[in-house]
Parts: sequence; C-alpha cells; structure tokens
Amino acid sequence: MKPRALRYATCIAAVGLMGVAACSSSSSSSVGGSSGGDSSSATAPAAAKFDHNQLTIIIPSSPGGNLDTNVRLLQPALQNALGATVIVQNNAVGSGLGAAQQLLQMGSDCSQIIANNIPAILYNIKKNPSTIQSDEFEPVANILTDYGTIQVQKNSKWKTFSQFIADAKANPGKISISVASTVVSNYQGMLDLEKAAGVKFNIVPFTGGGPARTALLGGQVDATASNIFESLSIASKTTVLAVQQSDNKWPSQTENAPTMSSALGVTVPSSSTLYGLFTSSKCKSSNPGDFQAIENAVGAASKDTSFTSQLQKLGTLPSLDYMDASQFSGAISPIAKEIGVQPLGG
Repeated sequence: MKPRALRYATCIAAVGLMGVAACSSSSSSSVGGSSGGDSSSATAPAAAKFDHNQLTIIIPSSPGGNLDTNVRLLQPALQNALGATVIVQNNAVGSGLGAAQQLLQMGSDCSQIIANNIPAILYNIKKNPSTIQSDEFEPVANILTDYGTIQVQKNSKWKTFSQFIADAKANPGKISISVASTVVSNYQGMLDLEKAAGVKFNIVPFTGGGPARTALLGGQVDATASNIFESLSIASKTTVLAVQQSDNKWPSQTENAPTMSSALGVTVPSSSTLYGLFTSSKCKSSNPGDFQAIENAVGAASKDTSFTSQLQKLGTLPSLDYMDASQFSGAISPIAKEIGVQPLGG
C-alpha cells in the first residue's frame, strides 16, 4: 500500500463563477455497445444492477489532461462492467466548479458522476461554500495517485534545480511556471516551494494539465509544475529538475532527479494528487443500488486487462492505486481537515 499521508495547505485564489449552461459547448465522447475490455475480468457482481442505459462521467478540465486521458482509457472496461453506455464529457468552467454544479443539478439519480482529483474538489468547496458543500459529494473510488515535480525544456538554461532556485532568488517574479489550475496540488506545491525556498514565481494557471504542459513545450512559460506519470508523454522534450516528495521512488521516470528538500537543504512539503470518481450524495442516499453498481463496476474495470495493459504501454501502471469507496473516504478525510473543510459524504 502506498503512503497516503498527503500534506496540503489552504490555497486562496479567485475562481470565476459561470453557469452550467456553458456545458452546451463542452466536448464529449461515448463508446457504443459493449465492445472493449475483457468481459471475463470486468463484470460487476450481479447483486448490484445499474438502473440506467447510460452513465455520463463529467471531467472538470479540458481534453488532454491526465484525468481526461485516464478516464477515457477506463471507459471501455467500465462500460463492459456496468452494462451501460459510458459517455465522457468535459466541462472546464470555473476550474471544476461548473462540473460540480452540473453533477449536483443532474446527477441525483446516479446517471451522472464526476471524475476529479483530491485536493481540487476540496479547494473548490473551500472557496465556494455558498455554492457547493462537502456533504453533497460521495467518493466512489480512487483510481490513480501521482506525484509532483517541476520540469523545464531539454534545452533550458537550468540544468539543475539549484540553478533554477538561484535564478528565482535573483529575479523575483520573473520565472513563469504553468499549473493545471489554481485548485490542484501542483499550484499549492509551488506556493509551498516559494515559502520554503524564499523565492517568488509567476505561477500561471491553465484549464487543465494538458494545456499547462503544452505551454511549456511552446515556450509560453519557463517551467511547469506537473506530476510524474501525467508528464511521461512529454518526457523526451523535458527535464525533471526535482521531485516534490520526501524521497524519489521513481528514478527511472524522473531521470533520477533529486527531491526538492534534498537539493535545497530545507523541508519542502510533498505534493501528491489522488484521481478518483464521485457521485452526488443524493445518488447514494436515494439510489443505493445504483451507487453500489457503479462502485463495483469501477473496481472491476480498474483490474481489467484492457485498462491495465494501456497503462503498461504508457508507462503509467505504477500510478494505479485503486481504493474502494470506504478506503477513498478514509484517505480524503485528513486532507479535508488540513484544508479546512468537512470530509466528503452525505
């Protein structure tokens, strides 16, 4: 079992409030029929039957990010296990707030769920208490866990993390760093790094991890704060300067980069992200059979070889970290307490 003592501090940043109507132009995809996946390994227990023909998974970011990519990889196996068509729909409004509102407005019957990460959903609750609350969301399962880094282009003038920090100290606010949004762990991680190292960055939020990494490759920013496994697709073009964990357990994926703490000689809080699925609390309370069917199907799909083989090909299989609803809730509770919100669940 991987350690889940994750450290987060309160992040305060403005998020624009927009209506769910903006979802009318969101992108979506579906996998028809029951093709895809290994039917022998992705079948939910018969005791819990999903009472809908279709399940929509809302992604609170633009297409191409880590969450979006992995949900789409899971999609065929989940559809097979659930016995219903699975649609993936992107709603990047308000750094996840629009997706949360969509779920609460349309997901009480369990026909819609949301894929999100911890701590993002908790920060959105913290910053928008009059709009969404902890007891309105129910954890279903965690699928993946990923770990923070800071990365630059291969041809960057910074060859080591120490050089990078020295330059940041000499030029406060000049070095730009992209992050997926203001509610992700990497954003908080950069605030923690600023405080620990005594530096100031220009932290630039985007509408998802994909656009944030593209900004680095396109030269729009100097660096990106991104997780290890979600960044493997750009590894040939980037250098990992440092890992934001207490020790680097992934040397082959990070070019044996040092930890931030070891490179600086000071403690830099760790940055980790849990990627999971959530329903509305009304779904679980009003339709417990549907909720159980979804949880069972996600558990089966996460073990399906059609999913795990794709992770293996991408080199991201070590990030697979399935937790059922009870385990996921237990992992979320201490993080929620540190951020200053109530644990999730009705």
